[in-house]
Order: sequence, then structure tokens, then C-alpha cells
Amino acid sequence: MKVLAMLMLAAAVLSSPLPQGTHSDTLYPIIPYEFAFEVADPPTNNFQNRAEVKLPNGDVFGSWSLLLPDGNIQTVTYNVTGNQGFQYSIALIPSGQVAATA
Repeated sequence: MKVLAMLMLAAAVLSSPLPQGTHSDTLYPIIPYEFAFEVADPPTNNFQNRAEVKLPNGDVFGSWSLLLPDGNIQTVTYNVTGNQGFQYSIALIPSGQVAATA
């Protein structure tokens, strides 16, 4: 009988609506950040990088690049601004067109 009463109490608690402010209508402060990393591992031919920044207004900008097995470099650039949602573009730099840096 005690088990049945506990189960009924648990069901009542779990089925009750959540208090106001605990749903997705909760607003959180915008916390600006930035990060970046780079991998350069010649023995495995693993070359890649990524960078991203979030501005105080909530806009996010970033990109990542990697060296593909065929020698081409693929770069994805993206942003999330205002009500535009996630926007991206993909660029492919053919091998042989990469400028050497000194």
C-alpha cells in the first residue's frame, strides 16, 4: 500500500507543469567568447584549423579549414547573426594554388 501511495505521489509530481521561467522562455545573458586551434601533423598529413568568435550582441562568426586527401584545402565559413539563422559557405582551394608563407 505504501508503494502504491509513493508511485501515485511521484506520478502527480512528474505530471504537474513546471514553474514559470523553467521552459525555453528563460533568457540567458550573452557571454562573448573567442577560440581558435590549429593542427599541423606532417607524419599523418593532418592539417586543419578552426576559429570562432561570439560578439557582445550575440552574433557568431567562424570558420574551419582542412587539407583533404587529394591535396585540396576545404574551408567552411559560417555566421549566425540576428534572425538570419545559421548561414555558411564552402570554398575549395585546388592544390597548387596555395600561397607559400615564409
